[in-house]
Amino acid sequence: MEGKVKNSYEEVFKALSEQKGVEIKPEDLFEVGLDQIIRIDDTTIREGWKNLIENMNSSSNEKVFVRSHGRNGSGSEPLLQLLEAVFGRSFCLDKSNNSKPKSILKNAFKDIDYKDYQISHIFEERTNNPLLFGAPWMVCYTPKIIDPFTGHESQGFPEFREKFVKWAYNKNEEYIKKYNDLIKNDYWPKLKSEFENPHYDYDEKFKTHMIAALAPIVLDYELQSRNDRIKNYKKMFDDIIT
Repeated sequence: MEGKVKNSYEEVFKALSEQKGVEIKPEDLFEVGLDQIIRIDDTTIREGWKNLIENMNSSSNEKVFVRSHGRNGSGSEPLLQLLEAVFGRSFCLDKSNNSKPKSILKNAFKDIDYKDYQISHIFEERTNNPLLFGAPWMVCYTPKIIDPFTGHESQGFPEFREKFVKWAYNKNEEYIKKYNDLIKNDYWPKLKSEFENPHYDYDEKFKTHMIAALAPIVLDYELQSRNDRIKNYKKMFDDIIT
């Protein structure tokens, strides 16, 4: 017999409802929460995305950043070697693992100091991806009170994560299509070639991680559980003909 499951968020909503004498549902928070997410304006996003794509060129001298990999950055050496092989240029590790996205948002909102907002990368598993770690459409300020519901820190309310992912996809569809074209036509085939004829002995766990990190963004997959999402991206990757 399985034990009873208690969800802390459900218990809080239940207690609030009993205390106030009015039913307060998670959906009430979800509706307000999505409206309170702070996203960079389209003009700034479009310009920043254009600059990032140009900086990805192997002849560019501009630094492009990624987050370190592994505990205390222990997996960063194979990460940088693989990225250089796939993209044909070198990359820099973000010193704090959050400096680049923080600077993107700070520069976009110079006149406002946002307190108790979380800097969020919208689509998961993508921070070791140089096309997305510093993409202005990938980052936003999420009120800390609702950040756990996005699925980054808890899985108690998958329906909010679904709303969040659909909101993010619809807001950024223009950039996602461009990103997906680049990945599927250029970089995923190069990644597969690198795994088939490696210049470095990559282990299987790292390979699976990087397949997901450099994957296109498919809405149906993003709505799935983490394990199913990664499994489907890996199948998609395995079907590539090089």
